[in-house]
Amino acid sequence: MEDYKDAEMEEEIGDNYGGRHDQAWADMEDDINHEEEEVYDDLTGKLLKYEKVIEARIDEIKALVKMGVWETVPLASCLSRTQRRPIRARWVDINKGDDKTEVYRSRYVAREIRGQHGGSAREGLFAAMPPLEALKILISKTVSRIGVKKGGTHKLMFMDISKAYLHADVIDQDLYVELPKEMHMPHMCGHLRKALYGTREAAKCWEREYSRTFAEMGFIKGKSNPCIFRHRDKDCVIFIHGDDIVVSGSEEHLEEIRRVICDKYLTKVRGIVGPEERDDKSMVILNRILEWGPRGITLEADPRHVELVLKEMGMENCNGSEVVGSQANASDEEKLGREETKQFRSLAARCNFLAADRVDIQYACKEICRRMSAPCKSDWDLLKKLARYLKSHPRMIMKFEYQKPVDRLNIIVDTDYAGCRRTRRSTNGGLAMLGNHIVKSWATTQTVIALSSGEAEYYGVTKGACEGLGMVGLIEDMLNFRYQIELSTDSSAAKGISTRKGVGKVKHLETRTLWVQDQVEKGRIKMKKIDGRYNPADLMTKYLTGIRTAELLADLPIVFRSGRHSLAPKLQGEAS
Repeated sequence: MEDYKDAEMEEEIGDNYGGRHDQAWADMEDDINHEEEEVYDDLTGKLLKYEKVIEARIDEIKALVKMGVWETVPLASCLSRTQRRPIRARWVDINKGDDKTEVYRSRYVAREIRGQHGGSAREGLFAAMPPLEALKILISKTVSRIGVKKGGTHKLMFMDISKAYLHADVIDQDLYVELPKEMHMPHMCGHLRKALYGTREAAKCWEREYSRTFAEMGFIKGKSNPCIFRHRDKDCVIFIHGDDIVVSGSEEHLEEIRRVICDKYLTKVRGIVGPEERDDKSMVILNRILEWGPRGITLEADPRHVELVLKEMGMENCNGSEVVGSQANASDEEKLGREETKQFRSLAARCNFLAADRVDIQYACKEICRRMSAPCKSDWDLLKKLARYLKSHPRMIMKFEYQKPVDRLNIIVDTDYAGCRRTRRSTNGGLAMLGNHIVKSWATTQTVIALSSGEAEYYGVTKGACEGLGMVGLIEDMLNFRYQIELSTDSSAAKGISTRKGVGKVKHLETRTLWVQDQVEKGRIKMKKIDGRYNPADLMTKYLTGIRTAELLADLPIVFRSGRHSLAPKLQGEAS
């Protein structure tokens, strides 16, 4: 093996850029600026200004060195210890601003994800992330305090950890990475000490780091989801999603947490949202707009998705509609072309993401996504119908109004038996509510073909029970209180199957679903019968008329608006 430890190289790295940083950065800039090349935005593909890219890259290198992300060592050290070359890396350059206000960001990212250093390609990749309903449950908890004197008014504090992964120590001590070419150290590599972006264990290292920090502060990690933390003594809850942190608690508790987090990490406190005049009133979280008003909190989906769907389909000026969609013609098998199929899949995925925050389009989006493998012309027509509905209803805002604390989770389910004309499969629809707050909704196609409407409705109850138990786990992580599940259905047959033991006369019923009967017997789930005429879960099971859709939506805590929120991000290239 070639020995790279010559005198010249040892002199170059001996100080590891320590003690002469300013001169090193100046020399680096002098070496780079005359070597102009084309650099494109990794998100939009637009050509970036090379000088600004270099400035952003040098700023990133400064941060990497300052935070001790790696120790600069000879390449021979990596080769002798691991018998492999260092992990390759690349720059990810983006303009986080717009054409008028440019905000260049560069991140140096390792390329270890594909298993370059042996083992399974997915081994070590997993790190927990909280589901969207966890955020909604936290919001509901914050405003469900009418009559509660202890702890006073609760508020929401939003923090962003800058370069989060770089704060975490690595687990694997044998990780070496290529150095950026801008450092001009061709015979050297970096021995990682911190979790560099793009390494397989980076997310896991960060999860271990913040879990240790929160534990030292007196927080207990959630059992249902390790991204939820409840304080051992104080009524305070932390929700962490990657490098975004949301804290719910009294102003006194929020200040204590802010001080500890800011002292330990590079933290930007984006604001504290609350009801008092000095508090912030709106915030963007996970690309959703949260606003605190006189009656509580509202949450709105990213409006850009609706705008992009209309723009990509060329329907910005189309007529609106009150109908979400209608059954496709099962006999129409005229396939879309290659480019049309690609566009269809892109639009279907965007609509599916939007549907997580909109109960009114969940069934339509679910049906469209089922056609992604081999879409037909009739499926494109479904997209057009949905686009017309979105044109008429561009913004749906969910309301989390002030209410008393609740002690149960209400699950409302419905099923459309054999609603799919092509497969004769049934559809499950459901809502999960904490008091008057919707924390989750779903529309899913059943995996088995039910032989009767009673069987299909019972499978819908099973789906609702699954979702309910999962959400109760999240609630118990936050509140340390055991919630009961009240499950409502408009089917007498499904209610009857759930409250007895065994399959009875429904001998073809899958016995693996009978666990619901045990939960009902133990009192964990309480079954309830509701009138089908007022069942809001009907929205998620079939295409409805505009009048029927409006009737069901009127009873839910939502409101439709037009225009654009002041915090809503604009489309790329859109005039300010």
